Amino acid sequence: VGTVSEPFAMDNQFVVALLTEVKEKGVLPLESVKDEVELEVLKEKKAEQIKTKMSGVTDLNELAQKFDSRVQKVSGLTFNDFQVRGLGNEPKVQGVAYTLEVGQVSVPVDGKRGVYVIRVDNKTEVPSDAIPLQAEKQQLEQQKASSVQYQLELVMRDKAGIQDYRAKFY
Repeated sequence: VGTVSEPFAMDNQFVVALLTEVKEKGVLPLESVKDEVELEVLKEKKAEQIKTKMSGVTDLNELAQKFDSRVQKVSGLTFNDFQVRGLGNEPKVQGVAYTLEVGQVSVPVDGKRGVYVIRVDNKTEVPSDAIPLQAEKQQLEQQKASSVQYQLELVMRDKAGIQDYRAKFY
């Protein structure tokens, strides 16, 4: 604790790090994670309350009115999207959306930022020949080979005790 690092480059900037805390390996004591756990439990309990109030209601407009909210339309959602437009990163919502049939209304979904009910109005299937599987496979293999090569170089450098200071000068 209190140790200051040598300057190192990161994202076109120089950074100096200060060690402020050392945590023991293993499970953290409850006191150190209590606030995070409480927040997560409160979030789960709130979601359960909302889902209970939603039970039996399947009309989106009625749900929106009941919760003083609004129906939000999202178009162009694809399997490759990292986020749902207007909602942010909601992987559960995306997963449910892909499994629904057109016109089907989902059960309430616990998201990261709320509880959502989804209806798919339109679905466009991508023809299997439109997906360049061979090119995707080749790209993934190249990424994996590059990653393995890089990791191997790091291990060899570490085992040999080599220090690389080139970044300080270039």
